[in-house]
Amino acid sequence: MICIKRNIGAECLSEVQTFSWQCCCCRPGLLQKLTLELDKAMGCGKTVVSSSESESDNSDGDHLDVSLSTKRKRKKKIRRILDDAELGEETKRKIAIEKERQERLKSLHVQFSAKSNVMSSAGFNGNLQEDASTGVLGDASTGYIVNVVRDKGEEAVRIPPSISAKLKVHQYLGPGGQQFGYSPDDHLRYVPVQLDPKSGIAGIRFLWENIIQSVTKVKSGDKGLGCILAHMMGLGKTFQVIAFLYTAMRIVDLGLRTALIVVPVNVLHNWRQEFLKWRPSEVKPLRVFMLEDVSRERRGELFAKWRAKGGVFLIGYSAFRNLSFGKNVKDRNMAREICYALQDGPDILVCDEAHVIKNTKADVTQALKQVKCQRRIALTGSPLQNNLMEYYCMVDFVREGFLGSSHEFRNRQDFFTCKVLDAFFVY
Repeated sequence: MICIKRNIGAECLSEVQTFSWQCCCCRPGLLQKLTLELDKAMGCGKTVVSSSESESDNSDGDHLDVSLSTKRKRKKKIRRILDDAELGEETKRKIAIEKERQERLKSLHVQFSAKSNVMSSAGFNGNLQEDASTGVLGDASTGYIVNVVRDKGEEAVRIPPSISAKLKVHQYLGPGGQQFGYSPDDHLRYVPVQLDPKSGIAGIRFLWENIIQSVTKVKSGDKGLGCILAHMMGLGKTFQVIAFLYTAMRIVDLGLRTALIVVPVNVLHNWRQEFLKWRPSEVKPLRVFMLEDVSRERRGELFAKWRAKGGVFLIGYSAFRNLSFGKNVKDRNMAREICYALQDGPDILVCDEAHVIKNTKADVTQALKQVKCQRRIALTGSPLQNNLMEYYCMVDFVREGFLGSSHEFRNRQDFFTCKVLDAFFVY
């Protein structure tokens, strides 16, 4: 009783006496008896458990066999890559057009290299060599030549000298002050060998090679192609586009009169300021139109003026999407006129921050793809973001069908991605 009083408490003594509780510490024999009974019970349990475990193991083995057989039956089929012959007819046609363009550029490059070698060998001193280089490539005082490689008999097209003079040193000179020279291994993009690829003049020439290709082709009715200018932020994408537009719309008569530039709304005024800043003195400045120039009721007149007199129309993505679908316009006749002007009016379409074009089913993508002109320029600092299907959407916008259908692209992602990076990407 002493241990019970010490361990449990004196208040429990009455219950101990009532129920005849016994202390194992005071009676070791009782503890030994209970221990033997416990060991006996545990031994029986082990036997029972062992048998149940055996049954469980058997059942688990049967279940595993069933699972393995089910997995064999449900094994996913390995994707079969489509052959070239299995691609759609439109995809084949687009690939053939790009192949023809590359072969043409390669042929012109060979002619250009031969001409450059002849002119270089004709110079006996540094001044003559410099004059020969200037005759082929141009310079800041006379204007850099954009169609360095061109068809036989085609005149050289020069960037306005006042714009050429504003190109910074790192944009037209390579390391050590070296001028342009072209790599035979890079005939698709014509990036100067000793020049940083992120250069202004290289980007302008790149735009010309894709959007215009040649004066002869444009005048013969060729609809042109699109491209992506993927320079990092701050390297002058806006300036390169402005220089290109002045060259294509003012320096040479190609019949290109109107350009539509779709940008995020927060940079609309920046673009207008850039056009004012880089306005050349040798030619008539391009008119710049914006929706805010007139009231909502006169927007139809503004678009008509843009189409009649030519120039550049700056518009935000949201406004472009809404007006293309006739939203927020009470007058239905005006809505149709504006929609027609947006779809049929531009000769050149430019999209700034073009990585927003990442969903083929989005309204803004559908609206942009309704524009009829094929001379499309996508400007972006981050062409590859979350996945390759977003990349496909942007490429399919600038050169529709070149990557095939979305199904064909998913099936042959590696093939198409390597092809497009080499064909019309600039970094």
